[in-house]
Amino acid sequence: MALSNKEIRITILLVIDTIFFLLEAIVGYAVHSLALVADSFHMLNDIFSLLVALWAVRVATSKNADAKYTYGWKRAEILGALINAVFLLALCFSILIEAIQRLISPEVITNPKLILVVGTAGLISNIVGLFLFHDHGHSHGGNGGHGHSHSEAIDDDQPVEELLPQNVVNSYNETTALLSKSSNTTHSPYSHEPLVTNDYHTTPSSHSHEHTHDSDDHEHGHEHGHDHGHSHTLDSDDLESQTFKSKQKKKTKSLNMHGVFLHVLGDALGNVGVMLTAIFIWKTDYSWKYYSDPVISLIITAIIFSSALPLCKRASRILLQATPSTISADDIQIEILEIKGIKSVHDFHIWNLTEDIFIASLHVEVDANPEKFLVIASEIRSILHGHGVHSVTVQPEFSKNNISLETYQQFTENYKNSD
Repeated sequence: MALSNKEIRITILLVIDTIFFLLEAIVGYAVHSLALVADSFHMLNDIFSLLVALWAVRVATSKNADAKYTYGWKRAEILGALINAVFLLALCFSILIEAIQRLISPEVITNPKLILVVGTAGLISNIVGLFLFHDHGHSHGGNGGHGHSHSEAIDDDQPVEELLPQNVVNSYNETTALLSKSSNTTHSPYSHEPLVTNDYHTTPSSHSHEHTHDSDDHEHGHEHGHDHGHSHTLDSDDLESQTFKSKQKKKTKSLNMHGVFLHVLGDALGNVGVMLTAIFIWKTDYSWKYYSDPVISLIITAIIFSSALPLCKRASRILLQATPSTISADDIQIEILEIKGIKSVHDFHIWNLTEDIFIASLHVEVDANPEKFLVIASEIRSILHGHGVHSVTVQPEFSKNNISLETYQQFTENYKNSD
């Protein structure tokens, strides 16, 4: 199978980083420079990030949702990010222990000139890597339409930095706020009223699980046809939504590039620290000059730790299906309870599937008949839509004294059949 442009760029970066990781690690241990060893571990962080990104490209283009993985592999990058972060934290602990030992009993650096050369070469490799990260072509047009194809293939012109685990994890929080803002500005609560009559069946064969998807949702992992029984025209709301999504895409890319800049800056600081240590040991005769090596290694470790710990926390939060940080489940529940006919709400859950797909499920006890529940379900959906949640499952629980026994039994039977 031929490699895509993106896979080629990631592979080139992997080769460069692997070469410099081995070079820094071997030279660092050979000349007893803990700072150079620590910087090599920092380079190892890049290698793991690129491996996760390459895996994400392969998975996205070769694996779709199936009976075993009904959501597909949408969270593969998050799992990889967590593994990456945990490994980095373990490395930080190892370097910390070694640095403390070096502070107690410093070792002589035998060849500071070689350390300087390797550190300089590492800095150059980071600069080359930055250009490769952002070399993503110019054919971004034509992808912001309103079509309903939900292919999981990754755009070959997509910047490589968007696939790095730290940026994938960060985008979960950033996109939540953007989508919530989009929902509040581009849709009125009843802008999808035809969905009530076409997707909510009012016949006795209606399912009690009201599972609705907004027509703007582009990431369900399957195809949606347009045979909902109503015309699907591109109105002013659609145009406004397209405009916002275009801005959202640019905003996300800007955030990702900012993250890559900070990441490369951290790498560069590590290289500069190694170079300064080498120059200091080479050009001075202080008796305490060898203490600079473990001190610089501690600074590099702090840089790695400052990125690894937040990445670990954010990835864990997503995998634990925590409520998106910009959404208040309590506030939404209060809004839902204000709907006429709802007695209580329980088993209410909101979580991220991907950075731009938010899912909610809830049970509602209603003091109404099944026909009125359809209106209630539409209002619930509108509230959640206003908070950026477009995939909603509502399970009703009816009070028997509000409907006839025959209707209740019919509805219950249909509910069992739907499961």
